[in-house]
Amino acid sequence: MHSTNAVSGATVALPARRRPGRVAPGAPGACAAPAASCGAGGVQAPPVLDIRSGQAIPASPQHTWPAIVAAWAAAQASPHTCRHYCRSWAAFLEFLGTDGEPGRITSDDVNAWTAILRARGQAASTIVSRLAACASLFDFIAQHAPELVTDRRGALRTNPFRNDAVRRPRVRPYSSARPLAEATVQRLLRAINSDCLSGARDRALLLTALATGWPGGALLGLRYAGAEGGGEGGEGTQLWLRKGASGGPEPLPQVAFAAIRHYLDLAGRWPLTPGDFVWLPLRTHGVVNFGIAQPDPHQPISSTQANNILRRRLAAAGAAHPEQYHMRDLRHTYSRKYLAAGGDVGGLGDRLTHSRPAVTLRYMARLAQSVDDSALLEGWL
Repeated sequence: MHSTNAVSGATVALPARRRPGRVAPGAPGACAAPAASCGAGGVQAPPVLDIRSGQAIPASPQHTWPAIVAAWAAAQASPHTCRHYCRSWAAFLEFLGTDGEPGRITSDDVNAWTAILRARGQAASTIVSRLAACASLFDFIAQHAPELVTDRRGALRTNPFRNDAVRRPRVRPYSSARPLAEATVQRLLRAINSDCLSGARDRALLLTALATGWPGGALLGLRYAGAEGGGEGGEGTQLWLRKGASGGPEPLPQVAFAAIRHYLDLAGRWPLTPGDFVWLPLRTHGVVNFGIAQPDPHQPISSTQANNILRRRLAAAGAAHPEQYHMRDLRHTYSRKYLAAGGDVGGLGDRLTHSRPAVTLRYMARLAQSVDDSALLEGWL
């Protein structure tokens, strides 16, 4: 196994076989194409979008390769997986500079791409995730269109992204969870001065994470989606759209909405315009009192900023080793609370947006091994 240290760009040997000038139309944008019908007789190619011209390519026998990519993308379980897989495949095609026909890609090509990603500073987990995405495409081809990956003797070629010749970087497994003890949660929330803008925002952010269990991207990308119902003189139910959600807008738990409403009132941003981000960084340049800093409307806070908020607030609450905590630990804390309240695996998986029950079971196993006290009670606030 190779280490995850970056490799100098000068030492990276590119694949000897370069095949310029032929790029599969629509392959990088396969998410936008409708699903193809795959059967024993081959692939019925749907219209495929050419990302260069923006025009739909009519179905025809020579477009079987773009069609199978489109079918593979459409077969993914979630839009998030589809986007990740398509972007990974597009990144490989961009590196390769060719049409990427499956029968012509070798493990040498894959190893050269991996070395380039490492030289660019990509994390080992990101590289492995990209390799897995591309390997999934070849598994799909082998199942639905094996004629595309057979050699001259009719034998099925090995998956170039999955065989033993591919040098994958070593990834340190994530084997523990670090949920906050109930007393720590209480001190954390009570130590925040929510009468100033920064405190109101931080408390609302942390409380929403604790009350929903959403992943970081969904939480930080939260947008306002408007209100429904309400009748005369009423505000109705406030709806929110979280990033990556497969469903439509949804209401927040009341305790989270109340904290967000307080934060937005202090910021002078309520009512929000539908589509506005909820969590904004604060401009502090030239501001003496951080409590009167103004929000920066151009982008939401980043994951790094959110982690720093959590660690700073934990330190103020007297928590031990606050630098070791991450926003995902609030997700673990939510999971403990949910299970202690009598929730089941299926319900927890739905709330955590896990793709399969097996993922939730592994998650629960790590959670159980990492905590001493399993009795979580009411009284966070």
